Amino acid sequence: MGSYKKLLLNTIGILTLAVTVATMGSDGRVAQAENIFDPVRPGGFPASAPFGPGIETSTAFHFLQPIAVPSGDPSKFDPDLLNYLTVDICALTTNGCDPVAKFTSPQIRITSTGGYGSFYIVNWDTSKASFNSKRTYRVSVLLIDTVLGSVDLTPTMYSSFGRTWPIKFMIEKDPKLRILASASAGKNLWQVADDLRTELGICGDPLKQLLLDNYPNADLEQVTEVVNGVCQEVELFPTTKIADKATRDALAFYDTSTGQMVFAGDTNLLKNLKVNDVLVSREGPSAPYGYLRKVTSIRKSRGFYTLQTVQAKFTEAIKRATLQTSGPLEPADADQSHGFASEGRSAEFDVGKSIPFSRHIDVTIDLNGGDDELGGSGTINVVGDVEIQAGYNIGAGIELCKTPPFACADRVEAWMGFIQKSSLHVTGKFDGHLHKEFKYPIEMSPIFFMIGPIPVWLVPEVNVIVGLDGTAHVDFEFNAAAQSTVKPYIKWTEDDGWKDLTAFAPLSNSFLNAKFAGNAELEGYAKLDAALLLYGVIGPSMDGSLGIVGEAKTNESPFWKISGHVKAGIGLRSVFSELFDIDAHEDFLDETFLIKAADKLPPEFSNVRSGAIPVDVGKPVYLGPRTSPTSLQGYYEVRDPDGPSIPNVVATSADGQNIGLNPTFSTPGLRNIKITATDSDNLSSSISLAIDVRNSAPILTVTPSALEVAAGEQLFITARAYDPEDGFLPCSRLTWTVTSPDTKTVKSSNLSCAAAIVFNVQGPRNVEVSAKDSFGTTFTRSVTINVGPPPSNRKPVIDLDSFKIFAATGHRSSNCVTGISCEVPDDSLLYNGANDVIGDYHAPLTMQMDVSDPEGDPFIVHWFCQTGDQFAPIIYDGEGFPTCEPLYSATQPIYVYASISLPGGLGSDGEIVLGYSPIYQFSMLQIVR
Repeated sequence: MGSYKKLLLNTIGILTLAVTVATMGSDGRVAQAENIFDPVRPGGFPASAPFGPGIETSTAFHFLQPIAVPSGDPSKFDPDLLNYLTVDICALTTNGCDPVAKFTSPQIRITSTGGYGSFYIVNWDTSKASFNSKRTYRVSVLLIDTVLGSVDLTPTMYSSFGRTWPIKFMIEKDPKLRILASASAGKNLWQVADDLRTELGICGDPLKQLLLDNYPNADLEQVTEVVNGVCQEVELFPTTKIADKATRDALAFYDTSTGQMVFAGDTNLLKNLKVNDVLVSREGPSAPYGYLRKVTSIRKSRGFYTLQTVQAKFTEAIKRATLQTSGPLEPADADQSHGFASEGRSAEFDVGKSIPFSRHIDVTIDLNGGDDELGGSGTINVVGDVEIQAGYNIGAGIELCKTPPFACADRVEAWMGFIQKSSLHVTGKFDGHLHKEFKYPIEMSPIFFMIGPIPVWLVPEVNVIVGLDGTAHVDFEFNAAAQSTVKPYIKWTEDDGWKDLTAFAPLSNSFLNAKFAGNAELEGYAKLDAALLLYGVIGPSMDGSLGIVGEAKTNESPFWKISGHVKAGIGLRSVFSELFDIDAHEDFLDETFLIKAADKLPPEFSNVRSGAIPVDVGKPVYLGPRTSPTSLQGYYEVRDPDGPSIPNVVATSADGQNIGLNPTFSTPGLRNIKITATDSDNLSSSISLAIDVRNSAPILTVTPSALEVAAGEQLFITARAYDPEDGFLPCSRLTWTVTSPDTKTVKSSNLSCAAAIVFNVQGPRNVEVSAKDSFGTTFTRSVTINVGPPPSNRKPVIDLDSFKIFAATGHRSSNCVTGISCEVPDDSLLYNGANDVIGDYHAPLTMQMDVSDPEGDPFIVHWFCQTGDQFAPIIYDGEGFPTCEPLYSATQPIYVYASISLPGGLGSDGEIVLGYSPIYQFSMLQIVR
């Protein structure tokens, strides 16, 4: 929007501009303008203010009759400003100036008179406007947004104009106005400089100063390069023909692939054109990038010239000149450079001022199926951003030589530098190989420059290519960024030939993360593929890539590496040199630089038990690693990620003592054991294992001689206690408890644990026996006895301490001297006579028990030596003591006990059992304890 429009809309906001409808004359120009108006609303510009902001009346501008007396030099009339002109009319008020009409270039035409020459004119039909013959009107002429001239017309001044006002004005050729118009039309610095040279004859320092003062954002370096190129003294061959504007406009068709050119109309250049002439042109309607063509045939038919041409070399058009241009490669669309500010010219690599452009990448490759580029299974995802800032420089010297075409290149140099940053995050689970690229075209602005009068167009073609290349058998992720500057730079001179001055520097890199499980060598890369096509057809090309490489190899150190990989292609040399008829140069850059390597890693623990490990007091626990994931031994796995060696493992207690990998613990409680693994690089890592050392409760067996008894009568109960840590517990570790008025008599010997209980209350009665181990853990069993009425006649009473079993001891018994008869403790192991089995005691067993009857009644004592349901015979020795040889059983225990009964004959049906003694239990198994 022009500044006039901006100010108008911002200041008054409520006015509606006039809509102009033009009628065309026979010459195709506007003959008359009709104006349609909305009602004028209040407001406007201050009366003292000029019409439009920043008015600067130009000395090159002149109103003509009837508005003003003719002035200026008609011979300097500039007809090329038509497309940039507007005429504004407003009515002055006390508060400002109300818009009335606006005329743009389609309504303005050029005409001439014999007495004055050419000028601009626009006709305003006041009858079709809200015209008031009593008001003063201001007429302003603007070039783009700059007011060239303005006049206030009072009723007295315009009374003679009639209904239609002829607004006439003349603009002389003025370099400042030409720069303003050309820059607004998008012409670059080279085009503007060439226009000023060819049309206004301005060159050298005056041209340089004009461009610096008036061309937007021009700097001294750019302007100097342009002026030197445009104004240099160039010797052309007579066969070199430079297309003028008429010839450029006459080109109706141009096929860049075949070289065919069709011109409609006759121009002086076309009339005199010959085969082998070199035709060179700036941009035109049918050749937006100009051309440099050698004519091979000419055919004229019905007003059309049809030319067959081939690409010409500079040395076929120029005898002596210097080519030099440099600058940025800039996106044609500003949206392609979003998010980045201009970084300026690099002091080291001189990549030119440019707007960096970027592309966000999000590519997923499905590897299933496969082809020449893909093979394997899985997927890979690449996400990231690629930022590129590129510049170019092309230079050549052309001089006379002795051989045809009598012009040779004595110097050719070219570089195309770029700063590139690739930030890529590559993840995947992949087994196979791949090479895959994705192209992202970037539309670039064309480049124009001059070799004296020879116009040259370079059309950049730029693609950002994102690719993946490599093999992997891995579940992986790597994320890194690298920034590099690459400047493929070659120079050829007649004396020294080609010199490669390519420069490369990895400016910076950053490492974010990496995670690998397996083997991989995979590169994610972004590649700049660029070409500068001369006249849009042929020219120097280059490709350069910046990749992020992830490598991982199991059992190698370092396990993984993340590297940057920079490559530069060679198309720049071979194609560009063909334009100068010299041998092509081929070379390329391929550099790798390390971003990050895996540090030496300490041993790595896995599958560590999370809860406490239960272990019994006195029993060893294995604290070494598992030898395999399926191993049942061990509570963790450990490996060295840097190699195949197995780390050394040490277990230490809370006080730092090395307890070995098979420790035993003598006391119960929770312990934290530190497991430390150390690798060959003396790197270590540790875990903590919780060990719950448990004291098992005693195993208590309680055996009553009967489950029913009469009140006041004896009931014998034997007890045995075994503790997993302490072994068999002595009788002193047992506690007997009855409920008053019941009484108990506990056997005093520790060889067998028994008690005689007398219940003095009828009904169910409980006896509790408790066993306590050396750590204080107690286990209790309760026996319920049904107590009946007291008998009318009391039964015999057994002296509990007198109940004993004797046998000859073996060498494993510590109770007596070996070979001497000694009391046999309850639950002893008896020798069974087998070869290799040695028991604690040797049969025969000799039994002893004292019994008395309170009433003095007779009774009989019967002894039993029972194995399962088999009974060994009872034999009385010479002293009258009962003995037995227990029957062997590998599975059944041996019970020795006595019954007391009324006289009536052993085994007779009339015998009445009055009670039983305590029961001793023995074993006779084929084991050695």
